Amino acid sequence: MTQLPVPHGLPRILRPVILLCKALTQFFMLLWFLCYKVPAPDVFIVQNPPSVPTLVAVKWASWLRRSAIIVDWHNFGYTLLGLSMGRTSPYVKVYHWIEKHYGKMADGSLCVTKAMQHELAQNWDIKATVLYDQPPEFFHPASLEERHKLCCRLNKDISHPRGFRDFVSAGYKEMGGNVINENLFTYQVDSDIVLKLGRPVLIVSSTC
Repeated sequence: MTQLPVPHGLPRILRPVILLCKALTQFFMLLWFLCYKVPAPDVFIVQNPPSVPTLVAVKWASWLRRSAIIVDWHNFGYTLLGLSMGRTSPYVKVYHWIEKHYGKMADGSLCVTKAMQHELAQNWDIKATVLYDQPPEFFHPASLEERHKLCCRLNKDISHPRGFRDFVSAGYKEMGGNVINENLFTYQVDSDIVLKLGRPVLIVSSTC
C-alpha cells in the first residue's frame, strides 16, 4: 500500500494531528482492501513493524472475515518511533500500548531471534516461535559458470542499457581461439570460461 507523505514545514503543533489523520486514513484504506478486495483467507500473516495502523486493521479484518492472524515480529514499532519522538513521548506510549494490546490478540506469533522471543514472553505475555531470518541453503555465491550463463542471457541489456552505447560496451576485442560465447565479464574458449581483464563492476542493490 502506498504510504501517505507527511508534509514538511508544518508548525510543530500540527504534526500530531497530521500523523493521526494519516494513520486513520491508512487504517480505513487497509481495512477496505482486506475486507473487500481480496478473497477471505484462512490466516492473515502480518509483519511487525509497522504496528499502527497495520495490526489494528488486520485484527479487525480477521474478526470480520473469521480468519486467524499470525504476527511476524521483526522489531518493536514503538522503539523505532521513540528514536524520532523520544522514549518518553506520550505518542510513543500510546503506540506501545496499541502494539502490545493487539499483538497479544494474535492467534500465533513468529520472531527472528531468541532474544526477541524472551522479550515477548517476559514483558509482553506473548509466546512466539523463533523462525530465523536467513536465506535457505540453495542461496550461495554464484560459480563462474553460473555467472557466465547469466551474463550471456542478459548480455544485450547489460551491454546496451536502454539502447545507449557507452565506452564500456562499445564493441568487443577480437580474441584468438574458438570463442563459443562472450559477454562483458567473461568469455568461453572451448570448454574453459575465463574472466575478462578490465571487466566493469556490476553492483546490484535491492531494498525490501
